[in-house]
Amino acid sequence: MKLLMILRWTGLVLSLPAALMCVCGVIQSAFGLRTANELFDWLQTLAWTGPLFSPWILLGGPVLLVAMHAPAVVRLSADAVNEYWIVALSVKRLGRHIVPVLVGCALLALLLGYAFVENFRIVPR
Repeated sequence: MKLLMILRWTGLVLSLPAALMCVCGVIQSAFGLRTANELFDWLQTLAWTGPLFSPWILLGGPVLLVAMHAPAVVRLSADAVNEYWIVALSVKRLGRHIVPVLVGCALLALLLGYAFVENFRIVPR
C-alpha cells in the first residue's frame, strides 16, 4: 500500500512539467504573452531541468498519474449472457481519485493534440 502511494505522488510530481508546458502554451496563445514561452525555453536550457522536459517525462508523468488513480475510479466488468458479451464500465464518484484522472487525461489530450497539429502537413498530390 505504501508503494502505491509513492507511485501516485510520483505520477503527480512528474505531471508538473507537462502542466507547465501546456499552461505556457495556453498563456501565449490566449493572451499573446511571449514571456511564458521564453520562461519555458529558459528552463529547458538549464542543465538540471533539461531531463525533466524530455518526452519520456512529459508523456510518462500523466500516463503514470492516470494509471495509478484509474483503478480506484473505474471498474470494467464483462459477462456472457445468451451468446452475447455484456461489457459495463462503471465510474465511481471519488473526488480524490477522479480529479487526478481527469487532469492526467486532459494533459495527455493537450500534448497529443499539440503533437498532431504541430506535425500535420498537407501534402499536394
